[in-house]
Amino acid sequence: MGDDEQSKPTKKDGGSGASKDGGANDASNPFFVHHSDHPGMVLVPKLLNGDNYTTWCRSIRLSLGAKNKLGFVEGTVQIPSEKSNPDHYSRWLQCNDMVLSWILNSIEPEIADSVIYSTTAHEIWEDLKERFSQSNAPRIFQLQRDIASLHQGQMSIAGYFTKMKGLWDELASYNDSPTCSCGAMKKHHEREERNALMQFLMGLNESYSAVRGQILLMNPLPSLRRAYALVSQEEKQRELGSARVVAESAAMVVRSSQQQHRANNNQRPNIGQQQQQQQYRPNQSLPNSSFSQQPFLCSHCGDTNHVVETCWKLHGYPSWHRLHKSGGGNNKSKDGGGRNKSSSANHVDANPSFYDVKAVMPNLTNQQYKQICSVLKEKESDSQPDSQANLASSGFGYEEDDWSG
Repeated sequence: MGDDEQSKPTKKDGGSGASKDGGANDASNPFFVHHSDHPGMVLVPKLLNGDNYTTWCRSIRLSLGAKNKLGFVEGTVQIPSEKSNPDHYSRWLQCNDMVLSWILNSIEPEIADSVIYSTTAHEIWEDLKERFSQSNAPRIFQLQRDIASLHQGQMSIAGYFTKMKGLWDELASYNDSPTCSCGAMKKHHEREERNALMQFLMGLNESYSAVRGQILLMNPLPSLRRAYALVSQEEKQRELGSARVVAESAAMVVRSSQQQHRANNNQRPNIGQQQQQQQYRPNQSLPNSSFSQQPFLCSHCGDTNHVVETCWKLHGYPSWHRLHKSGGGNNKSKDGGGRNKSSSANHVDANPSFYDVKAVMPNLTNQQYKQICSVLKEKESDSQPDSQANLASSGFGYEEDDWSG
């Protein structure tokens, strides 16, 4: 009679006793193994490290339940008789080893080494539960304390809500809610929803006090999900506004720096302009220059109206000078030598560019850079006439007298 009982489709042998193939082709049978299942699979995103047993247990139970293998860890699918049902025993052994491998792959290597020699999935499951699960009272106390002290701080609205909802859901798993459908049960759910809404609003930063006040004035109060949507919309609006402010500020900084640069060019010529002016007018002072009061002394010829870098006696006279063919100097200075180079070197592009903005504010994102450049492009037409006028007035003009010997 014992053999007949083992052959019946009962819960103990996985409900597949009447199946000739041991449930291998029946997806509803615990002994069914899908062709994509293999021992190297990792069923949970985060491995068990000893401190996250509650969330790990929840995740792996969901995965095993989806594969219809939860009975192997809970002990409801027991070992068939190897003598009376060798096929079923072989299928059970295969599924048990598969589930055992999945559990070992879902825990940290240090913990896996301590349970590697367990023979059944149920044995290793009970071992981990006894070692890492906490009693309800301390965990409930910790969860309620974390919920009461949780504030948004530097987190985004989505991050803050996700963290708080995770604490609420875990706390709810420790509390047995009544299953009746009477009016009292509805009031119970409304009260818990209101408490969660108040806790969410209390943890928001003070910068959201306006939208928080609007939510509290609503009658009736919105649901928690609706309140989250309203606060999240406020956050998105602020991000758009801050991007525009950053673009305007960067545009002002870039324009201010360029105007200051042009003003400095108008007040003080650079070294290339100074040398060029001295080269073509060696015997005349610079009355309009801020350097006209500073005496020059050439260390080669001893004159005081130029320096050794522009001394014609050392470097040679220009081709238009009357002493050019007399052999004076080395004649290294050519006609108009360095004039075009000086003009191009001293030219400053007044049009703002992407790289100007990036140099001023390097911490902006590419999207903010594009917004800033669009603002600068709109104001480019206003700055072009001023930049051209400043460019024309920066430096010294050359008249007919300048070319005289």
